[in-house]
Amino acid sequence: MSLEPANQDVIALFNQGLQQHQEGNLDAAIVCYQEALTHNPNYSPAMQYLGVIAAQKNNFHRSLELISKAIFHNPLDASAYLNRGLAHTALKNHVAALEDFKKAQSIAPKYCEAFFNEGNALQELRYFPESIVAYKNALALAPAYAQAYNNLGNAQQEIKQFDDALISYKKAIELEPNYAEAYFNCGILFQALKDYKKSIVFFDQCLALNPEFIEALINKGESYTELVEINQALHCYQQALKLEPNYLEAIFAKALSQIPKIYSIDSDPKTFRNNFIREINALHQLVNTHEYAEGYKVVGSHQPFFLAYQEENNVDVLSAYGQICSKLMSNLPIVSVIDEAASTSKKKISLGIISGHFRTHSVWNAITKGWLTNIQQNDFDIHMFYLDDIVDTETEIAKSLSTSFIQGNLSIEEWVKIILAKHLDIILYPEIGMDRLTCQLASLRLAPKQLVTWGHPETTGLPNIDYFISAENFENSQSQENYSEKLINLPHLGCFYTPYKGPIQEVLAEEFNLNPNYPILLCPGATFKYAPQFDCVLLEITKQVKNAQLIFFNFPDMPIDILKERLSILFARNGLTLENHVFFQPKLVTEKFYGLMQIADVFIDTIGFSGFNTAIQAIQCNLPVVTYEGKFMRGRLASGILKRIGLNELITPNIDAFIAKVVQLGNDPEYRNRMKREIASSKNILFEDPLPVLALNQFLLEIAR
Repeated sequence: MSLEPANQDVIALFNQGLQQHQEGNLDAAIVCYQEALTHNPNYSPAMQYLGVIAAQKNNFHRSLELISKAIFHNPLDASAYLNRGLAHTALKNHVAALEDFKKAQSIAPKYCEAFFNEGNALQELRYFPESIVAYKNALALAPAYAQAYNNLGNAQQEIKQFDDALISYKKAIELEPNYAEAYFNCGILFQALKDYKKSIVFFDQCLALNPEFIEALINKGESYTELVEINQALHCYQQALKLEPNYLEAIFAKALSQIPKIYSIDSDPKTFRNNFIREINALHQLVNTHEYAEGYKVVGSHQPFFLAYQEENNVDVLSAYGQICSKLMSNLPIVSVIDEAASTSKKKISLGIISGHFRTHSVWNAITKGWLTNIQQNDFDIHMFYLDDIVDTETEIAKSLSTSFIQGNLSIEEWVKIILAKHLDIILYPEIGMDRLTCQLASLRLAPKQLVTWGHPETTGLPNIDYFISAENFENSQSQENYSEKLINLPHLGCFYTPYKGPIQEVLAEEFNLNPNYPILLCPGATFKYAPQFDCVLLEITKQVKNAQLIFFNFPDMPIDILKERLSILFARNGLTLENHVFFQPKLVTEKFYGLMQIADVFIDTIGFSGFNTAIQAIQCNLPVVTYEGKFMRGRLASGILKRIGLNELITPNIDAFIAKVVQLGNDPEYRNRMKREIASSKNILFEDPLPVLALNQFLLEIAR
């Protein structure tokens, strides 16, 4: 180490270089800095700023080398540590960057930029509470630091401190009214709050300041997609592609957003389907002919979830989609080869369960919990990977059933490292199709055998998923044609379902604005389960059941207004007033929903995409369920339940029979009561069935060994 003082010539050359540097004349600045070093080879400022220019020229390794030399010669220069930290950041060496920023602070305790960049590094490492502290330290030193407020808002949003995040963003905008990124982040915040109309307002403000802010166009399109304004969404994606014709995220979003959540009264689902297939085929060809080094980042950002709500065989188009996901995810840099022989040295089979739903959720309640509670623990080490941060009492139950339980707000790269480190023999996904991380992980080969079950009751199309675990009561001899995976049918309903044992709230019909003397027909499906081609079924039931009262529910984040409008127009065309027969209730707490089912007369299953949890809950309450047995597993969930208890007469083969059965139950109290008695005498066979878990246990042993 040398702290040899610089002479005036060296300082003059350095200052000349600094002036050229500040004016953007990088090559001229390099000449001056190098000339200064010929006079004094240990002159650390010239060495440091050559490192800064190397970083500006994207030669970050060279930048690290030069700035490290500068630090060797002057270890008390806080700015050198800051600049080296920035070079580490560019190389994604965030731990090393964090060390440099902290060293800069120790030398210069009021160095605002060191605290700001510490916050950035901590945020990259996903230490969000710590990053919030760092940004607040920066703001204590520089209260007018708009970018620090913006980044503070990002960290607060990551841990769902939405009110605080909005305050931070608005402070950034107050300090810097033309801060496009802060407006963009406000839009992202309102997307997280599912206030899509307000998010669009902020994206528009962002785009007014910067019309080429391509991420704002993409997210604006996503908000329009959620609002079921497909044409506006596609226009946003097309605008983005005008800016960057090969921008993969826009291409991906445009392809995957062709299927709306719900259809308006005169729209044709087949038109949307054909558009979707065309776009997926084009995207498939594109990813096979172009290399996207970071293409894995778009996988799961949009998913074909609502395609399953069309009663069509989707195996071909979803297989094309699955190949797209697999091809893009293959560029994830840390994927490694799985050692299939590793399991031979283990006493137990390593079973990984990857899910975003280890909590009170239909997937956990219906499938995962019963399996894990009753599987033979002496055969398996069960490793659970929880991809969400919501925790409740069911999460604690999940932890108690596991050998290891890992949960965190982690990146895809971190999750892959964690999962591979467990050397799993089998991975089971309770569902694929509901969230981004699950889709990304399932597109990779992380274990020798990989399975999915019917949390989302549709084939994944993913080439790295080997088996689809279904049930005998949901499938038939032709069902394999509907899956890209090998179909495995467990006995009966395929699950160990525990009935609800909590309190039930007694309710009166009048609480729901209903007349207790008229038939109450329960329609509890999510809004998007009601396909427009079957609206006529609801109309005919209303016309034929005397004084029919149909109950629907306003689920959060569901476009209920479109369904209301559709039914209102249809009813008006047929001389009926919707409000006299159709009632929309807010989503009820569990105990009140059970209370409503106990006073209801008929449960009307959704056609094409049946209900499982709601249907089995209705059966628990002795409420007659009328269902249409669909072509695919997703349309046979309620019929599978009814078959299991021998009530085939409530399973209808066509739409006319479906209407007739609901009408019979609605108009004939004696028949309705007989059905209730038959349900009461047979329903217990549905609950806590050990055979599916025994069969699953045996199947897992066979494929592992």
